Amino acid sequence: MTEFFTSGVQFVCWFWIGFVSAISFMEAWLKFRAEGVPLDMGLRIGKTVFSGLNRVEIVLTLLLVLLRAVCEGLMDMPSMAFGLIPIVFIVVCQSVYLLPQMNERADQKIRGEELQKSNLHMIYIGSEVVKVVCLFIVALTV
Repeated sequence: MTEFFTSGVQFVCWFWIGFVSAISFMEAWLKFRAEGVPLDMGLRIGKTVFSGLNRVEIVLTLLLVLLRAVCEGLMDMPSMAFGLIPIVFIVVCQSVYLLPQMNERADQKIRGEELQKSNLHMIYIGSEVVKVVCLFIVALTV
């Protein structure tokens, strides 16, 4: 039975890594290089795509936590400390702070407002990189 849950955790991790890689590391910047896509449209698309990604990530986070809870010995301390716990922290931070702030900035830009420099995008990208590394840790150590 533990093998079933282990396979489930690995599937969720690899699936999630694919999602983040395709959206955060490819789609996000490619849409702004597409001919005929103005900035305001790219920002609207980005808001929609990242809101969808965030909803999927919340479900995947809950699924990983549930799998861990069902099979207590499934993840050892390194896998928890360097994998699952940081993943939960990152998803919560992105959901309640980073994405709402970035959406507000996108709305301001769409309205034509001048924006002060911000590190939100760099923080978001950094958190995505850390999240993918943590997903690899969980997938390879479970």
